[in-house]
Parts: sequence; structure tokens; C-alpha cells
Amino acid sequence: MTERGMLETFAKYLGYPYVEKLGDFTVPPAFMERVSIQFARNHNLIAIREEHGAVYVATCSPLDVPPMDELGA
Repeated sequence: MTERGMLETFAKYLGYPYVEKLGDFTVPPAFMERVSIQFARNHNLIAIREEHGAVYVATCSPLDVPPMDELGA
């Protein structure tokens, strides 16, 4: 199995979409206003879009739940 195949399978199992490259996304201003750069860097988080009041966040650590919970608070 390739690395990409493994990551796609892992994402599907967790119920998350798989995004290979983040270069085409623009960080929503709301994310930059509410989340410190230090927090985002420390926890490898970046917002990739905002839709209907929800901000979608990409991470390379989907099993590290506490930072995601903190974002939702």
C-alpha cells in the first residue's frame, strides 16, 4: 500500500475528508482573528474554509483531540 493510500484509508475510517495539498486554500479571516498563530503552530492546525458559520480545520494529527475541542469552545 502506498503512503497516500494509507492516509486516504485512515481518513475514511475516521470519517474525515482527505486533502493531499493545502496550497490552494485560503485561511478564513475569522480563524486568524480568533486563533493565535502560536496555538495553530503548536498543534499543527490550519483552517481551510468557512461554510455556513462552520470553520473546517486541517491537521496532520487527527487523533490529537484536545486542541480540536479547544477550538470548538
